[in-house]
Amino acid sequence: CGSTAFVGSNECPSHEETIDYTTLRYVRCCSDTNLGQPWKKKNQCSVWGATEKINDGCSGKINFNEAMAYCADADGRLCTSEELANDCTRGTGCGYDKAMVWSSSLYQFFSASPTASPTIASPTVSPSTTQAPSPTPEEGEGVATCGSTAFV
Repeated sequence: CGSTAFVGSNECPSHEETIDYTTLRYVRCCSDTNLGQPWKKKNQCSVWGATEKINDGCSGKINFNEAMAYCADADGRLCTSEELANDCTRGTGCGYDKAMVWSSSLYQFFSASPTASPTIASPTVSPSTTQAPSPTPEEGEGVATCGSTAFV
């Protein structure tokens, strides 16, 4: 979700989801360097994030490969699930605080809860860099993340 504040809502039923690369999701981009406007850096983050006003507007829903190209065209990259969960892109536009967005992560940042659906992460687990990741998605799958703690 573009803002963890919305986790548990209809738009962001979970913190993360493992989905096929062809699934359509929104995009937020990150950069390890300051690229100027509209890129913004949050105090708790080591990266700059942008959503609106890059590549002539909002991404809309696109697949994983298109999302990677979208961020590369803006001289950025897809954010990691951890960067999104830490709200590094929260409030950067397009209304994506309430949407599931593509991440570059190869695993879910939050441990999966033991349920019948192991690809849905538990929204009650707090992020931690020492936490064991959930299983790696299958080939052709990626992780979409809810990225704002305001809605957890």
